[in-house]
Amino acid sequence: IDRFKVIKDSHGHGSGDEVVRLVAKAIAISVRDTDLVARWGGEEFLVVLPETSSPGALVCAEKIREKVATVSQRVGFEVTISGGVYQPSPGESISDLLSRADARLYEAKNKGRNRIC
Repeated sequence: IDRFKVIKDSHGHGSGDEVVRLVAKAIAISVRDTDLVARWGGEEFLVVLPETSSPGALVCAEKIREKVATVSQRVGFEVTISGGVYQPSPGESISDLLSRADARLYEAKNKGRNRIC
């Protein structure tokens, strides 16, 4: 969730908790039953899309980004996300996969947030 600390500092911890719940719901309704959604830290989520190509994952991530933007209407202030998409190579470790996906996330944040890389 972009600028989550600012959200909590400006609108309170209760609003921050509500944003996390609403973002989780937006993600959950944007993916298939076979996909995995997990909270990964305070304001980060991990979405695993088995049997999905890189182009398909980018489409899904963009769908999630657009759905999360509708959370703003519910809470009365802007809520956006940045995301990183990465398709692992055969035999790649989970640790390497997470590091590469995290690098893509930070690329999105460094390019201005509210985007998928």
